[in-house]
Amino acid sequence: LLSLYHPDLNKRYTELKPQEDAVIETDTTDKLGIRAGHADVELYAFVKIPNGFKATHVIVYASASTSNAAECFEYNYRTGAISALASGTFDFNTNDNITDVTASASNDLVIVLSPGLIGTIIYGARVAIAAV
Repeated sequence: LLSLYHPDLNKRYTELKPQEDAVIETDTTDKLGIRAGHADVELYAFVKIPNGFKATHVIVYASASTSNAAECFEYNYRTGAISALASGTFDFNTNDNITDVTASASNDLVIVLSPGLIGTIIYGARVAIAAV
């Protein structure tokens, strides 16, 4: 049995779930992403961590390096419970060393994005994982 593994988990802009009003954006520079419809919208990326691995770093790719615009949480997909990570918020376009989130029978990672400005376009995110 051959198993191939890539050490990063990628989330495309199409996998982001808006809290409410958000639109797919194609701007004049031939780029594609998702944009919040107003300043208070949050976007959510739910990330399944493979068994035997932990999430260690997250980077959110965006058109602006907005300060404190992203935060990661542990997410129990059986109960809906979330727990804030000690690492707190981080900036877009910064590879943030998050508090490790280890996969379990019900544990995953959720990335909450708060772009703040309606002109900020989110392109996607990358979650680095490591074996435990």
